[in-house]
Amino acid sequence: MDIAEQIKKVRKEKGLSQQEVADRLSMNRVQYNRIETGKSDPTMNILRGLSLFWKLMWLSFLKLIKTVQK
Repeated sequence: MDIAEQIKKVRKEKGLSQQEVADRLSMNRVQYNRIETGKSDPTMNILRGLSLFWKLMWLSFLKLIKTVQK
């Protein structure tokens, strides 16, 4: 599972729409969709914002990303 798939999975587990997440990250839904579909890579700021929004510990989130990238 790549980073885009993992981000989408967590969003769905939290019961959130793409628009809700995009609003929280101060970006538009199209930009956020590009991250979830793998057309754009998330910046570290976006990843940090996601971890805070989803109430995941930052280090745990980074470990999850590292695991996904292997």
